Amino acid sequence: MNVIRNDFKTWKRFVKEGVLDESRIQKRIAASWHRCKKADVNPYLEKGPKVMPADHLERQAEKHALFLAASSPHAEKMKTAMREMEMMVLLIDADGVVHSVNGHPRTIHEANRINFLKGACWTETAVGTNAIGTALYTNEPVMIHGSEHYSLASHQWSCSAAPIRYE
Repeated sequence: MNVIRNDFKTWKRFVKEGVLDESRIQKRIAASWHRCKKADVNPYLEKGPKVMPADHLERQAEKHALFLAASSPHAEKMKTAMREMEMMVLLIDADGVVHSVNGHPRTIHEANRINFLKGACWTETAVGTNAIGTALYTNEPVMIHGSEHYSLASHQWSCSAAPIRYE
C-alpha cells in the first residue's frame, strides 16, 4: 500500500490559500477537504459545535433503535480491549450522531474536551474531514490521521470508522 504523508504545512496552505498539492495527500482526503471548504466548514474549530440536548438524543435513538439494538452488544464486547489499548469505541448513527462512547477514561476525557461525546454530531459538514463523517459520505471504511482532519479540534487524533448498512 502506498501511504502518502500529509503534514501540517499542507493543511495550513490549503485552509489559508486554497492551494493543495494533491500529490501530498490521499485522494479521498483531498476530495473531503474540498467538500468542507465549499461547505464553509471552519477549519479552526477547537471543538465540535453541535451537541444534541438529551430530549433530542432520545428521539434520535428511537429513530435508530434497530441499529443501536443490533450493534450495542458488539461495542460492549470491545470495551475491555479498548480500555487496555487506551482507545475508544463509539456507536454513531447514519446521521453522524454519537450514541455511545466506551473505552479508556483518559481518552474519553480528552475526547470530551472537543465535544466528541454522546449527542455530538460528527459529520463532515459539522466538523470537517474526519473518519466518521467521511465514512458516512463515501460509504466506505476510512482512517484519518492527525492533520488529515479538516478542523484543528481533531488534529491530535487518529480515527477509523466503518459504515454499517442494512439493505
